[in-house]
Amino acid sequence: MLVAAVPAIVSQEQLQMAKEKLSHNQSFASCNNKVNTYLLRALVSCGKCKRACVAATRQRKYKYYICSGKDGRCHPEIEEHCPARFVPAQQLDQSVWADLCEVVMHPESIRQAISAGTRWSLVAAGAAGQA
Repeated sequence: MLVAAVPAIVSQEQLQMAKEKLSHNQSFASCNNKVNTYLLRALVSCGKCKRACVAATRQRKYKYYICSGKDGRCHPEIEEHCPARFVPAQQLDQSVWADLCEVVMHPESIRQAISAGTRWSLVAAGAAGQA
């Protein structure tokens, strides 16, 4: 069997940078959170800066949705951190679940909202302002 030498298409430096970026991305991947469950994981956006919110647990018992622009871990390129408050996950999850159940039980509310021109959206800042 013949084996030919194949030239590299990326430099060693580029390969190392890609490995580091992959490692960083994997550490933030939601699939790596095997301990806690969040109803709205990867679905909540910050009402202040519009970035994605991440689900996090503090002191092993307090669950929150936190703007990814709050600190420099997810977005090291930003200079000014987002001022949004942490959103209590249980409170937001319960509110959204109750609204979802209401829509399922009374689907005519969707028709009424559409005909009235109402825009439906979930915004973390709205929930944070109520907390």
